[in-house]
Amino acid sequence: MEVGMGSFIGRLKDEQGEVWFEWSEVVDAPVFVASSQAGMEEYIEAKYGRDGMRSWPQRLARILETGVSIVGEKIEVEDAVRWNRAGHEESRLSIVDLIKHMREAL
Repeated sequence: MEVGMGSFIGRLKDEQGEVWFEWSEVVDAPVFVASSQAGMEEYIEAKYGRDGMRSWPQRLARILETGVSIVGEKIEVEDAVRWNRAGHEESRLSIVDLIKHMREAL
C-alpha cells in the first residue's frame, strides 16, 4: 500500500540538516513534517500500519536517491515541490522558505 492517493514522501536538506514530509498533491503543500527519517517511519507506521511499512524500503531508496518517493519518471524533490501553495493565502514559497516553514511546524 503506497502512502495516500495523491501524496508522496519527501526530504529536503540545507545547512541545518533535513526535513522529511508527506506532501499532498491536492493542496500542494506538506501535510506532515518530521525532523528525521525515524520520525517519518513512526508516522507512516502509525497512519498506514504494516501495509504502509511493507513498501518503505523501496520508497526510502527513491527518497535517498532523488528526495521523493514518487514512482516512475525520475523527478528531483525541488521540482516536485516547486509549484507549492504552502505560503500565506496559498502563495508559492521558495525552497528556502518552504524548509523554514516546515521547520516552524515541528
